Amino acid sequence: MKKIILSAIAVCAFGFANAQDKGGTGLASGNIVLSGDVAYLSQSTGDAKSSGMTLSPGLGYMMSDNLMILGSVGI
Repeated sequence: MKKIILSAIAVCAFGFANAQDKGGTGLASGNIVLSGDVAYLSQSTGDAKSSGMTLSPGLGYMMSDNLMILGSVGI
């Protein structure tokens, strides 16, 4: 199960890796950006097993073409 989840995450990450705008009309001053992070942890020590999941949605605002202020909340 872990291999399937990691494979799906890798496919999504590689799909977005080439999403750079080459026309020069990318993020500019005044744009609002939505971001997020998902993490899953599973650990076992002897008979004790624990697992957890973290979701961190975020919202950012482009102050200039090269500066973004980003706020994120971890759940």
